[in-house]
Amino acid sequence: MTFDDPVISRRPEMFTVPGRGATVRGTDGTFLRVTVAGADRSDDVAGAVARHDAEVWAARWSHRCPPIRLDGAHPVLDTIADALVSVGVTVVRNEDTGPAAGLVIRCATPPYDTPAPPREETSLPVLDITVEERLVLVGPLRLDATDASPSEVRRRRYAAAAAGPELEHWHRHASPSGTTLSTAATVLATGRVLDVVRAWRSEPARAARLRYTLWRHDDVRLETSEHVVLGFDEPAPRP
Repeated sequence: MTFDDPVISRRPEMFTVPGRGATVRGTDGTFLRVTVAGADRSDDVAGAVARHDAEVWAARWSHRCPPIRLDGAHPVLDTIADALVSVGVTVVRNEDTGPAAGLVIRCATPPYDTPAPPREETSLPVLDITVEERLVLVGPLRLDATDASPSEVRRRRYAAAAAGPELEHWHRHASPSGTTLSTAATVLATGRVLDVVRAWRSEPARAARLRYTLWRHDDVRLETSEHVVLGFDEPAPRP
């Protein structure tokens, strides 16, 4: 997958709106009023639209996004990597050498109770993904040690589930089943990850909410939901 430049070279077409004058539409959907005088204004208008499109493109959050490291082997990470690269974000996979990352995206696979490296080890923001056969969970976004870790998320789920002990046992003993996510689930999960990354880089208020939000998609029921998960002080390890 390569970087996609959304600014397509084109010859903009002018049109006249009664009572409003000549107008041309930018690539981003902005309508620009044509004020250039003269019979043949096409070259000047094309240049103005090209400059507008270039300014919009240069202001995108992805140009200010540091490299992102993807840790894990689940195929959903391949789709996420392609999507990030397509908008201009540099991706580093697992332990590959490359530029220093600004965010780590980790994907957990069986067994699910394997401790994830604590955020303090890297001092980097972390976004956790968990794929449990046809169930996929994204988040919360961890920006510091007070945010819920994967272990804390699991404990919250055990407490809220009607079959909490069974879920905990399965997490400890599950093995890879070969079950794959549907195309729809992969697209939805990838979109969620990109939305979290976008908020992290450009929308602090939304990023703050994502620090306690767990996104969940059930690929069997085709149901998507969000759940509040707060960090807490971990008790002593269970025997």
